[in-house]
Amino acid sequence: MRKDMSKIWGASMAPWAILMPKNQVCNVNSFRDIIKNVLRMRKDMAKIWGASMIPWVIHIPKNQICNVNSIRDIMKNVLRMRKDMAKIWGCFHDPMGHPYTQEPKPTNNQLPRVIQEPSVWEVWEGKTARLPCVAHGHPSPQYYWYRDTGGQLTLMDTVRKFTVVDGTLVIHKVSVADSGKYICFANNSVGEDKVDRLLRIRVPLKVEVVTTKRVVRSGEEVSLNCSMSTAPKSVVWVKDQRRIVPDHRIRRVSQTHLKILVFQREDSGIYQCYVYNDWESSQAHVQLDLKEEMPTFIRIFPDQIHMPGQLVSLHCSASGSPLPQISWTLDGEQLSESRRVKTGDYVHLDGSVVSYVNITDLAVSDGGLYGCEARNDVGAVSHSARIDVFGPPFIRPMGNLTVVAGTTVTIRCPVSGYPIDRTYVEKSGSKLPYGDRQSIDQRGIVRIHNVRKEDEGIYRCVATNGRGEKAERPLVLKVVTAPMISPFSFSENLEEGMRSSIICSVIAGDPPISLTWYRNGRLLKETSPDIQIVPITDFVSSLIINHVSRHHSGNYTCFASNNAAATNYTATMVVKAPPVWVIKPSDQSALEGTSVTFDCQAEGQPRPVVRWKFGKVRIAINCRDLCVLFSNPTQRNGLLRYDHLFSVITNQKKFLKYMWSASKWS
Repeated sequence: MRKDMSKIWGASMAPWAILMPKNQVCNVNSFRDIIKNVLRMRKDMAKIWGASMIPWVIHIPKNQICNVNSIRDIMKNVLRMRKDMAKIWGCFHDPMGHPYTQEPKPTNNQLPRVIQEPSVWEVWEGKTARLPCVAHGHPSPQYYWYRDTGGQLTLMDTVRKFTVVDGTLVIHKVSVADSGKYICFANNSVGEDKVDRLLRIRVPLKVEVVTTKRVVRSGEEVSLNCSMSTAPKSVVWVKDQRRIVPDHRIRRVSQTHLKILVFQREDSGIYQCYVYNDWESSQAHVQLDLKEEMPTFIRIFPDQIHMPGQLVSLHCSASGSPLPQISWTLDGEQLSESRRVKTGDYVHLDGSVVSYVNITDLAVSDGGLYGCEARNDVGAVSHSARIDVFGPPFIRPMGNLTVVAGTTVTIRCPVSGYPIDRTYVEKSGSKLPYGDRQSIDQRGIVRIHNVRKEDEGIYRCVATNGRGEKAERPLVLKVVTAPMISPFSFSENLEEGMRSSIICSVIAGDPPISLTWYRNGRLLKETSPDIQIVPITDFVSSLIINHVSRHHSGNYTCFASNNAAATNYTATMVVKAPPVWVIKPSDQSALEGTSVTFDCQAEGQPRPVVRWKFGKVRIAINCRDLCVLFSNPTQRNGLLRYDHLFSVITNQKKFLKYMWSASKWS
């Protein structure tokens, strides 16, 4: 016992000396020496442990000579002290039952120390997680695993999916719920050590773009949400392979939420959500299309009659996708704004477009046929109604008309005033219509079909009322003839070195006429070095090539225009030329089992046919004999390719010579 205490406290802390006469009956003096040392031990231990830790009571016979029995009583108390100290120090392996005369065996107790391992462990969902906890110590430590949930430790249940093997915590088929902090305690009779392990569950990254709608009407709001299986590190939004830059109309509400406030045609496309975390990336996409609807009117205005000086407001509202644009006309001409006439529009909450015309201090000259037209990329719809103003007849000035012969011309008299008894159009004192090619509708609009030169002249619009008041306004109709080009062509047997020319002749059309030449859609200038453009008359132009070469092949277009219209005619030049090599094959070296490619390209007219030969043997695409030497040969556009060059060629170090030829036209 004394030796054990010396190991724990140090030699200086064990000053007691108990001398027992061997094989002799002790006397009073030796007995008292023993008791003095025992009491001294008791007193010193009380100072270290406190009084509560000294439960022993030793009764000493007073004024008596001790015998063997009394010595045994003392030794029982000493053994009890020794046993209690073993419980406190943790010396469970100490042989307490040995006689007091036998000294204890030496021990080497060590505090557990856990071997350092990575503190963070990442495991894929559904796999088995192993969190190591290996400690050194003597006696061999025991392991206890706890899970830290918000500071509260819970002992792991080893009955279900958790097992502890040699200190390692094994979790089978992990799920996201298993991620978190785990604590391992290694304990023996000397003490304990602990270590923390953080378990992260890797979930395969699955991404999906969820949208409120895939077909969106123009002007609507649409939201895109990037839904994923695990928390991302970063999210990138892309439209048609271009990164989205938020603006006043496209907002990034959060990392995973994109909102388009007012959807427009240019917003149509493929939207992609790229998601990244620490170990992988993934993406999902959705296509947004603009719902195309032809405009339809929701609100229109009726025919109206007003007194001069009043305020008039006309409204047209239409829906459609894309949002329609609404324009206003007066008697077929675009309505012009002024100090008294104002136009405007706005988008209603229901997604329709509302357009209006406000006229203040209404005048007789403001009367007429008002029209609104709603148009988008799908189609157009129009509405018109008369706004009449009480007053004498009035006809607004009309511009002169220039039309192309053979078309239809419309003459509309812009009449205002109310009431109007009669409106008509006349030429040279004769009222229209007076021929089969002329017609008039209920609103007094005159149409002349298949206009001819004889229809040219001065026309008058006349309006009268019941009080004999009359208004008239003249207009001049001019009929012009569109240019007409006589067909031309190149010789079919043109070869390099020959000469060639063509003539573009305008056989009909009113002057002045402008003539220009184009080659393959690009303007040819008169100063071209090898092509001459020679104007012969105002209606005839010649194109001359003195030395034809292969690069002159192409489409040549003569373009004729005047004040009435424009027309063109195209001819194709084909120059026959012998084959020339653009790319010649070069020597190749290759390892056995690799691929070999020979490039060969030729040009000419007609297009050359490229053939390959090995030695004197022509190589066919579907070869038989040469397939013994080569596997899977392909020949396309002059490109010869052999995959898997066999050892029969490379091992024998033979040289392969390829002959290439391109046949001329037949």
